[in-house]
Amino acid sequence: METRKQELLALCRADLQLAADFLSKYLALANLHNTNFIINNYWNQVPQSIKDSLESLPGTCMSGLLMKDEWQKENKEAHSQTWKSTASSLPPQKVGSNLLTEDPDFPLVWQHTDLQHYMSEAASFHMNKLSYPRQCEEIYSLYFNKAAHRSDPFVSHSMGEKKCHEVELMAEVASQVARHSQVNKIVDLGSGKGYLATTLVMQYGYNVIGIDSQEGNTHGAMQRKQRLEKQYTGLVEREVRHSATKQKAWEATEKNLQAVMPDETETRKHSASSPSYKAITAYVSPEDDLEKYIGDVTCAGSECMLTGLHTCGNLAVSMAKLFLKTPSCKAMLNVGCCYHQVDEMFASNPFAPQEDCLPHFPLSSVLIQRSFKLGRNCRMLSMQAMEKSAVSGVGGGGERSLFWRALLQQILLDMHGYWSKEWIVGKISAKCSDFTEYVYKALKRLKLDHSMLSPSDINAYLEKYKESEKQMPMFFQLRIALSPCIESIILLDRCLYLMEQESTDVVLAKRLFDPVQSPRCYGIIANKKHASLVGGSH
Repeated sequence: METRKQELLALCRADLQLAADFLSKYLALANLHNTNFIINNYWNQVPQSIKDSLESLPGTCMSGLLMKDEWQKENKEAHSQTWKSTASSLPPQKVGSNLLTEDPDFPLVWQHTDLQHYMSEAASFHMNKLSYPRQCEEIYSLYFNKAAHRSDPFVSHSMGEKKCHEVELMAEVASQVARHSQVNKIVDLGSGKGYLATTLVMQYGYNVIGIDSQEGNTHGAMQRKQRLEKQYTGLVEREVRHSATKQKAWEATEKNLQAVMPDETETRKHSASSPSYKAITAYVSPEDDLEKYIGDVTCAGSECMLTGLHTCGNLAVSMAKLFLKTPSCKAMLNVGCCYHQVDEMFASNPFAPQEDCLPHFPLSSVLIQRSFKLGRNCRMLSMQAMEKSAVSGVGGGGERSLFWRALLQQILLDMHGYWSKEWIVGKISAKCSDFTEYVYKALKRLKLDHSMLSPSDINAYLEKYKESEKQMPMFFQLRIALSPCIESIILLDRCLYLMEQESTDVVLAKRLFDPVQSPRCYGIIANKKHASLVGGSH
């Protein structure tokens, strides 16, 4: 339905423009290096009124700061607050080829003087607060109100709690989209160990092709499928009994088991004629011909659906482009992750030559026309889960290691008069009983002389910068508050790109998972026009 598509496209474009406008004001904050917190005196660049508000909060309130109800409410006043910091800052100092700071747009520029206004405006760009995703939820509820046809209770064989949560919900939605699009073949890109693929085969009856770049994953996926076929009857019986005990929905009598579970003979008959599953080892890029992987799979119908659960980095965009260019692909369901590994068009990759990078952000005409960029640290920040941080505490318990590394940066600067990007310490704090041990291990790893640095000298640094240890988690929360906006921009850019294509019908962004259990919880659902999500055939 073209009218519906245009309505959604306009909502998506408007949301994306507003989110990009807001983040543009704070890209410098989003791209900071935590290790430079002390040497660049970040705390003194925060407006005094915001610092006062943060410092007045009891320690018990810190972990819940990100999810306070008033931040989550739409606050129109927040959008009118503007402020430019005049706080003093350390000037960049050039030492050889190194700058004291490599952070962009230093010093920081703030647009808010009030903590509540800042947190409220940042929260307003969470996906669940934006107009387009809310409309998507309504459309999904309207056209996918029937439960997927799963023959047996969900089998959680060899999966942890998080993976069970993700696979059970993802498989249900994938089945709904595939059934609505009238396809019985599903291609799982980045299939990993085959958890989603085997669930779609054995519990929903779809023919599935799993494609993964790692030979070990595809081999393990096939072995797991074979084990499941042998143990399936017993596993289903166990799940039925477990559900009956846990939910008290029915008594686990022999009569109930027989009603929902085939006997051994029927199971073996079903196994002999069960839907096909093929695991392929291949690295897939947008330039590939997907038909060469899926064309030889024998099943009724030649059309298929693409899916991927937590497709890492660029693979999510590769899937979208393959969906568009492959005529036999009628639908797509994708949940992306690892945004920090996405190559950008207007920001260089510090770990790869620019000529070797195929840009995967931005995709939409809106952001391309603006030459919009995020930056690697900004994309790293997008991986911070606001909901999870509110439950587990700021930074998930890594405050000590972050402070130690920032203080080590100050020590290195004092010792050598500069710092180098090549000085990578790694994750050693967990193996150290105190800061003194941490410093000596770090200097040893960096192959730097520590003979002139005594334990008393190190303890003097701890005493001198003890206030920084309290300030750093508060400053980190100001940065984490931006993470939902960053993720929204990445997801909206992908949705808008898909809707800008003539071949697509409406594109939906839907929350699939509990964000505390699975922070990358939004899926993108797309159909071709001849397989309309909302209006049937065109």
